[in-house]
Amino acid sequence: MTASEKQWPEISRVADDLTEFAGAEVVVLDLPVNQPASILLAEQAEKNGFFFSGIRPYEAPDGDYFRLQRLHVPMDLSRLTIYSDLGMELLEYVEKCRSGI
Repeated sequence: MTASEKQWPEISRVADDLTEFAGAEVVVLDLPVNQPASILLAEQAEKNGFFFSGIRPYEAPDGDYFRLQRLHVPMDLSRLTIYSDLGMELLEYVEKCRSGI
């Protein structure tokens, strides 16, 4: 499947339905890094409560996915165990994205 910025209304509707009707506590959006429209979709998602939460290397048919999440429950970062300086840098970046700093 190819990412297109025209997909945002449908993505948004499904994300809202997952929360409202299915009771989803977390909605995950994986966007293919190598597709130009993904950045436009990510911008729309961030305007609608999603935040960057990681990379899924080699998972997309054409490379990597970057993952965004929208939480509907509190997230306790103190429960995470981070094993490297890079991991800590990524966690700090995710927290900045999540808190809108």
